[in-house]
Amino acid sequence: MSSQLLFHPRAVFKALQAANLLKDGAIPAKHLKLLQGWHDAIKDGSIHKQSEGNLHANFYSSLCEGILGYTSFTDKDKKTGIWTLANESAVKKTGRVDIGFGKFTDKEKILVAPLELKSPKTSNMDIPMLGRALSTVEQAAKYARNSEGNAEWFVISNCIEVRLYKFPYSDSVYQSWFIEELIKPEKYAEFVWLLSAKNLLGGNTLRLFEDSKQVEKDITSQLYTDYRNIRIKLINGMKRENNRFSRASMVAKAQTLLDRVLFIAYAEDRDLLPHKILNSYLNSANDHLNEWDMLKLLFGHIDQGKLDKGIPKYNGDLFKSDASLEELSISKGLLDEFKRLSAYDFATDVSVTILGHIFEQSIADLDQIYESINDQDELDLGKQQHGTTGKRKQDGVVYTPDFITQWIVKHTLGAYLDKRKQEIKQAEDSAAWWLEYRKILATTKILDPACGSGAFLVAAFQYLKAEYQYLNKRLQELGEKGDLFGIDLNHDILHNNLYGVDINAESVEIARLSLWLATAEKGKPLTSLKDNIRQGNSLIADKSLDKRAFNWQGRFSEFDVILGNPPYVRQERLTSIKPYLEANYTTYHGVADLYTYFFELGLKLLKKGGYMGFISSSTFFKTGSGEALRRYLQLESNLKVVVDFGDLQVFEGVTTYPAIIVMEKPTRARKQIPSQNFGFLNITITDLDSLTSELGADSFGEMSQAKLALEGWRLEDDRLQSLRAKITRAKSTLKNSYGSPYRGVLTGRNEAFVIDFDTRNALIKSDPKSLELIKVFLEGKDIQKWCVQPRNLYLIFTRRGTDIEQYPAIKNYLEQYRAILEPKPKDWPDNKEWSGRKAGSYSWYEIQDSVDYYEAFEKERLIYPVISQGAKFSIQKTPIYSNDKTFVLPKGDFYLLGLLNAKVLWFVINGICSPLRGGTWRYELRGQDMETLPIPSATETQKQTIARHAETCQTLAEKRYQLQDSLRRRIPDLCPKDKDSKLSTKLADWWTLDFKEFQSEVKSRFKRALSLQESIEWEPLFNQQKEQIQHLSYQLNSEEQALNKAVYDLFGLDQAEIELLEQNLK
Repeated sequence: MSSQLLFHPRAVFKALQAANLLKDGAIPAKHLKLLQGWHDAIKDGSIHKQSEGNLHANFYSSLCEGILGYTSFTDKDKKTGIWTLANESAVKKTGRVDIGFGKFTDKEKILVAPLELKSPKTSNMDIPMLGRALSTVEQAAKYARNSEGNAEWFVISNCIEVRLYKFPYSDSVYQSWFIEELIKPEKYAEFVWLLSAKNLLGGNTLRLFEDSKQVEKDITSQLYTDYRNIRIKLINGMKRENNRFSRASMVAKAQTLLDRVLFIAYAEDRDLLPHKILNSYLNSANDHLNEWDMLKLLFGHIDQGKLDKGIPKYNGDLFKSDASLEELSISKGLLDEFKRLSAYDFATDVSVTILGHIFEQSIADLDQIYESINDQDELDLGKQQHGTTGKRKQDGVVYTPDFITQWIVKHTLGAYLDKRKQEIKQAEDSAAWWLEYRKILATTKILDPACGSGAFLVAAFQYLKAEYQYLNKRLQELGEKGDLFGIDLNHDILHNNLYGVDINAESVEIARLSLWLATAEKGKPLTSLKDNIRQGNSLIADKSLDKRAFNWQGRFSEFDVILGNPPYVRQERLTSIKPYLEANYTTYHGVADLYTYFFELGLKLLKKGGYMGFISSSTFFKTGSGEALRRYLQLESNLKVVVDFGDLQVFEGVTTYPAIIVMEKPTRARKQIPSQNFGFLNITITDLDSLTSELGADSFGEMSQAKLALEGWRLEDDRLQSLRAKITRAKSTLKNSYGSPYRGVLTGRNEAFVIDFDTRNALIKSDPKSLELIKVFLEGKDIQKWCVQPRNLYLIFTRRGTDIEQYPAIKNYLEQYRAILEPKPKDWPDNKEWSGRKAGSYSWYEIQDSVDYYEAFEKERLIYPVISQGAKFSIQKTPIYSNDKTFVLPKGDFYLLGLLNAKVLWFVINGICSPLRGGTWRYELRGQDMETLPIPSATETQKQTIARHAETCQTLAEKRYQLQDSLRRRIPDLCPKDKDSKLSTKLADWWTLDFKEFQSEVKSRFKRALSLQESIEWEPLFNQQKEQIQHLSYQLNSEEQALNKAVYDLFGLDQAEIELLEQNLK
């Protein structure tokens, strides 16, 4: 598998210079002697004749202790008692790691970097040896994962190569050294600086890692700025110089030029073309051949080859003759812009990751160009697009992080190949076995049906090439002779194995370029990709509906592996194709998003027994619009792995809630959902850098596919399913016991009907009768656990049948909003915009909903918000109305309140209500879901106990809020009259501060310090009320614990079940 450097060369060079480690002869004589011994043993092959024990002992003493400066327990520090090197260090649940770097004492063992050490027989540390479950990399990562949170790195070696990995991070990103080369000063310097005990354990290596990430971000930003600016200058300039053509037609020509020049810049730094060949040709212009002539000449030489110039023949369509491009006039000033791209160091500075981000952003920005382009106005060079606009939004362009792409490739392509290996009948690890496996590799067809910039196809190529290379090595070791793979392995993989389709022509060109950059070899032609990477609308086969309709026939049929990241396009943008989707896709739903249909398409294109893996939205897990897709996947596939990323934002700049779903196509049709198990993982972290650790194999649970409920998928093992079943089994429901929840008031225009305190008073002053229609008003966010917290909002409650003429002040006030309050006429044309409210049988001054149950807001009732992070239920005794983001239960009592605010029912709510995530887990408590909550039978004593606890909790919470609010209302008095008195978050939550912090925050917010007299007056009050609040919080916490115990007892939960429930609350 292809790797990336863990540390950016520029950051490493700077660190080595600062440490003065790059001067000639910088290797101490003692170190050089040790390294020379290793060099000689590797070079003459004698290392392969040594026992594993002897090699490990020498590695431990000469490299770890002698060169890197780690100390064993016999050399521990006399003052601190610390040693830094442990042999056969124990790791919880995992066994013993060969070598541990860390901080060890007699009382504490902190493992910072486990080192998994193999013999030279393990020639490929990225794949498991036959008969083993884990590769060397995976085994070391497992030690790090189980190090009780201490590991920051892990190291592997086979006594030939040493690798350093960051933990947690991608296992395809590492720093590598071949021991044979450590006698070179520059290799030695880097090895010692990064791996020495002083730096690895002391934090310098970690700081350099952070510096490296910043360097890469800076290069990405600068390179794309140059790339984008050059493209805009080209489009504008080419239009000026070729005015007979449209500006829009120049976009594709400019992109072609950019693609070619980017390849040249990359190739001249990677020794694929002569160094600085681009500048050489441009600078060779003369009176007969101008700069554009010279660049066209260079394109032709790269296409056909020019050996006397040191240019091999690359062709492959990228540089093929294009008459429509070549007839254009392009000035020297424009072509000189390309020298800025050539100035980058593509050998060391510009990684594959950087190029991937640039290609992805290029696709997004091209759409912005097409949207704004016209022949009259030049494109604005200063206007740069970011975020989710452009093709990101319209066509669902999203760049998948590299390590996720590689993980999906491993669990689709890798899993498929592992399965095929089991079918080989020849003796395992014989030449015949490997030759049979080669046939499997050669005929495995891989598709990305929405290939974008080609990231998944590049990753699949890298995986296949690594398999071929290991296969080749094993055959050679087994004595197989001759040319095993033909002339060009890269060509064979591109031509035989990889296929991609994308709706955007720009994406297709960029995907091809990505593959060419990944596979270019000096002296070998580029593979033509026009037949394998093609433009088309993957979902549509009808050209009368879309001229880009794609025909899945011939080469583009029956794939072994399908993978990718289907477009994130909302259903509102699919109106024109919905009739086609409904007629052709079983998974159709009127409000299903576009990715839905890629799952069905993929399974139809997949061979029986083939594997498919997508990273896509997880919203279909629970939504009504996802029911058809859930049913389809459960019946038409064997789920293998499902990863729900929860609140983790995987895609930079785009808010999505994705999941990875890997599945196998069954070998025969079936009518029942299979009971076989699949692996699942619910990601709970919010730090993307830690994801690699979470994706470890031992993190996954298992559950039966048949236990995924049709009404919504919950990923949980048998223990949680049993617990949930116990809680809900043989219980009444909320609807049966207390009735259905009623939604709060929907006005249709809150800006007209919801008023503040001053407006309320003015209306009443103008006409005292107005008070009859003005109600205290709550929004969902005003409802907290055990109490409501009004914010001086009021509702003009003009329900159906209100005689507005009896309330002239209110009528006059609402008149200013009349245009937006009028209900839409029934005969209003669909294609004409309406500025008012939706159609309905209400007058312009009436609220939109009839609210026949309005009297419920006047009486005691239970109230809760629709969107809630944690249980937020309370009993409201006074007349207060609330908005449509709330629900009320008119028959709710304190017994029900206790049940709802207890942990048991919040656990149930976690399972039945849809999550709405955005930095924190929140749930949408819809009425139809809440109706199903289990209400257990209870004795009067049990009901009274729970009700008493609940009523006490509410009393304590209300007292606490009154104290919090009373002082909070006084804080604006400290603000000068000419300043804004709005409180900061810290001042609003004043009781979380001490008085010094309070004084500091007042000064920061109001730009004035408290006077001595004010401090004398405020400090006792502040401290007294804060102390009372703390005491009430303590009492409330104790009462809630007693309430939870009573509810646990009511549901009959034992201690193990309680612990399981509390571990899985969100």
